[in-house]
Amino acid sequence: MSLHQSVNFRSIAAVTALWMVAGCSEPVCGDGQVEGGEACDDGNKVNSDACLSTCQKAQCGDKQLRDKIEACDDGNADNHDQCTAICQNARCGDGFVQPGEECEDQNLDDNDLCLSSCKLAKCGDGKLRIGLEACDDGNEINTDGCTSACKMATCGDGFVQPGEACDDGNTSNTDKCLTTCVIANCGDGVVNVSTDVTEPCDDGNKNPFDACINDCKVAVCGDGVVRQGVEACDDGNKDDNDGCTSSCKLATCGDSFVQKGEDCDDGNQSNQDGCLNTCIKAKCGDSFVQLASGSSEACDDGNQSGNDACTPQCQPNVCGDGFLFAGIEACDDGNKEDGDGCTTLCKLPTCGDGAVQKGEQCDDGNLSSSDGCLNTCLKATCGDGFVQIGSEECDDGNANNSDACINTCKKAVCGDSFLRVGLEQCDDGNTVDGDNCTAMCLTSKCGNAIKEPGEACDDGNTNNGDGCLNTCVTAGCGDGFVQLSGAASEACDDGNKSNSDACTSVCKINVCGDSFVLQGVEQCDDGNLSDKDGCTVACKSAKCGDGLVQLAEACDDGNALETDSCLSTCVKSSCGDGMVQAGSEDCDDGNKFGGDACLSTCKKNVCGDAIVFVGVEACDDGNPSDSDGCTKVCALASCGDAIVQVGEACDDGNLSNNDGCLTTCQKPFCGDGHVQIGQETCDDGNASTNDACIDCKKATCGDGFVQAGIEQCDDTNTDNTDGCVAQCKKSTCGDGFTQTGVEQCDDGNAVNTDLCLTTCAKASCGDGFLQVGGTEECDDGNTNSGDACIVGCKKAKCGDSAVQTGVEQCDDGNPLSTDSCTNGCKANVCGDGFVFTGKEACDDGNADSSDACLPGCVAAACGDALVQKGTEDCDDGNKQSGDFCSAACAFECKAGAASKQVGSACWMAFTTPTTWNQAAGACQVLGSSLAYVMTDEDESALDAMLATATNAWIGLTDQFSEGQFVWVVGPSQFLTPSKLKFASGQPDNDPSGAGDCVRANASGWFDDNCLSANAYICVHKL
Repeated sequence: MSLHQSVNFRSIAAVTALWMVAGCSEPVCGDGQVEGGEACDDGNKVNSDACLSTCQKAQCGDKQLRDKIEACDDGNADNHDQCTAICQNARCGDGFVQPGEECEDQNLDDNDLCLSSCKLAKCGDGKLRIGLEACDDGNEINTDGCTSACKMATCGDGFVQPGEACDDGNTSNTDKCLTTCVIANCGDGVVNVSTDVTEPCDDGNKNPFDACINDCKVAVCGDGVVRQGVEACDDGNKDDNDGCTSSCKLATCGDSFVQKGEDCDDGNQSNQDGCLNTCIKAKCGDSFVQLASGSSEACDDGNQSGNDACTPQCQPNVCGDGFLFAGIEACDDGNKEDGDGCTTLCKLPTCGDGAVQKGEQCDDGNLSSSDGCLNTCLKATCGDGFVQIGSEECDDGNANNSDACINTCKKAVCGDSFLRVGLEQCDDGNTVDGDNCTAMCLTSKCGNAIKEPGEACDDGNTNNGDGCLNTCVTAGCGDGFVQLSGAASEACDDGNKSNSDACTSVCKINVCGDSFVLQGVEQCDDGNLSDKDGCTVACKSAKCGDGLVQLAEACDDGNALETDSCLSTCVKSSCGDGMVQAGSEDCDDGNKFGGDACLSTCKKNVCGDAIVFVGVEACDDGNPSDSDGCTKVCALASCGDAIVQVGEACDDGNLSNNDGCLTTCQKPFCGDGHVQIGQETCDDGNASTNDACIDCKKATCGDGFVQAGIEQCDDTNTDNTDGCVAQCKKSTCGDGFTQTGVEQCDDGNAVNTDLCLTTCAKASCGDGFLQVGGTEECDDGNTNSGDACIVGCKKAKCGDSAVQTGVEQCDDGNPLSTDSCTNGCKANVCGDGFVFTGKEACDDGNADSSDACLPGCVAAACGDALVQKGTEDCDDGNKQSGDFCSAACAFECKAGAASKQVGSACWMAFTTPTTWNQAAGACQVLGSSLAYVMTDEDESALDAMLATATNAWIGLTDQFSEGQFVWVVGPSQFLTPSKLKFASGQPDNDPSGAGDCVRANASGWFDDNCLSANAYICVHKL
């Protein structure tokens, strides 16, 4: 009997006694009235409704079946019989293992460990166990796409499937069967090293011009075939003098031989030894300084300009040489006099040189502006921006009395009646604290320790945990601030009424057992200390692996080990469950197939157990005999096992083909392709007399047989004049032997600069080769005067009045650079640094639009819409003032619906509604940025602009990092805020959740969606 039931019985007895004492009649069950100890009384004796005939409320477990509510009631709480503890008929899927069921997982999924029929899933049942089986076709066939181990058939599993030519069950690509289950062949890209097929190489293509030719032989230099990307040429010989060297490279400039079209070739990459690495003779103006003995060059910058570091004579540009060194010298008049407008240091006279010049009030020769004479050579005065020592306290160069220096050059102080912007909040000219402006020049406000009208409290600090918030409001639970002392002390305060976070709605820490579920920390919280009611004392949901056996678990040992008696799925372990049980099983692969590594008895499959290990053993007859077709190592008898079988002439058990027995178990013979040591010097496996092996002897020059690819001829003699020389090469031009009637000469070298060319013709002017020691300056082999070598074998040069095609654009025969053809034989064009007389106003040789000469060789001027550095603040392309840029190209603070210059900054208000990005871009066009506030002066200027742009974008944003606000003051330029002026409740990330940009109005700052349309305020810092 439960505690609750015992209390009911005692209550019934007590009530009955009271009735008797009071003289009342005893209550009657069934009279329709609830009296005494009755829990109910429905006036009938029916036990199938909510009230039993004993006047007690019907409930599951009272052995009475309630109509339409209970399916059964067997009077117990056992969930493993035919009636569950909730009075429902037992069924597969109710979460309890009933008689006749092997398992129960409460779902209809046939792809897990328990089928929808409450039977344990296993390989071969035709049901796919996700995560355990790749397939399950319900049979033991290994060649139908799904193996008997419930794995998908794949290439490499040792079973030949439809569409596979072979499957040897290994990962080697060098045997007869590739890992793609295709039979190996020459051209498949894999080198086959099996005993009956040997390939030196196999690149998988039919290209005869790469490193591996089509018959799977390695390509070599000299085989007459050009290997792409490796050889530049291959003429099949070792002659270095026929345009293709013996290393299969084309003759080039830098190979030490003067070729046709080369002035010189010294075989190195130096450009400073008289011969350039382009095989052209060096000269002044070629950009290379010559260091060889006799050279007069100190520099060479490759141009004829006298305005850079190197003069046209290849000498350094120095002061006094008459050449103006651009960027280094201000002038250079070619003399050492100081009085002619250009000093001996090549500088122009300037203010600061110690002498009072015309237009100067003074010149003391120093850069100090605090000694009576400014560095602008003007006499110092109050308001000039420079502090004069001994006479001025300060001088900020303006008449503004609201900054740190007033217009009498005295330092501003609190109490002088002038409000210092950014330092003083007020200044009423006195030091009294009670007149709305304190002695420290601060305005009265919350936090000054004085309770003002409208304040509930003011304790003068910023501590929100002492009962008074820094907003001068009395603290309370739910305001987001934890009170640490006093009667209102709190354990926590997160500012909300939620009971599912770390702090409850009564400002107490959310802990396990308080009936509140702490989201992200607790899985459940039922407010009790029971571990067996679905929620543990640690506030975690009961589950398999927690060490507590639940009704649906066969066991639960609280660990994840699969090698003990209880699996991690809370099912008792057994052979065939795929988990090896320590001490009782050698292995367990989860199947009943005996042909893999683990037998169905959970013992390891080993050679000699009479069961073939598929993919590992070729056979297993259960005995140690080697003579019954299956050896004692479970391999099939074969050639190479050192046992002579029927059909074998020999079997020496090795892979050598050179020891009297081939690897095919046949006796060797001349022509089998294998050299027998001590008997043959070679064996190429063919009967050809044109290769390197003839009748198993190595071929040699003079044996009368021409070796293809090695010998060009073989006439069995040593005569070098009969078309075949003694080295078995055909007579050729360059072999040093003159063939009568064929060659004019043959000097046996590859030099074309002597009397005999490499074509075996005698040298002459016009043959394209420069003859050393002769009268030729050049020889390009043609009569064209428009190239580098003119008729008569003379070198072309700039100034010879003949235009060299591809080298010179023009050649007018004079050294002038101010006409249509410069002294470098190039057409005079805008941007070349030469002013074309009558055509160009200027030419500074660059594309800079901000200097004195524009890219169109037009002199820059105010009004051309291009800002000149150092001379113009702006240039808007017109000569009008009042439009942000004056007629003199100076900045004006006049733009937008309102503008105001504060100090050195121009503030501008624009009322056209735009997005934040559009506003930032509009400000950037004006050379400014969206407004940013770093000082009190900035804040006052912003407030003034808000009178016109009443709700405007400013440059504050957290779109780069949520909650981290920065000022955007230019492209990739940011400032960290020193002060923020958000309105109450701000920032709140906007109702859209995308409040990443900030707008301002008279009430404060608000974060808003950057795509909203608002007015905007720009600031231009001068």
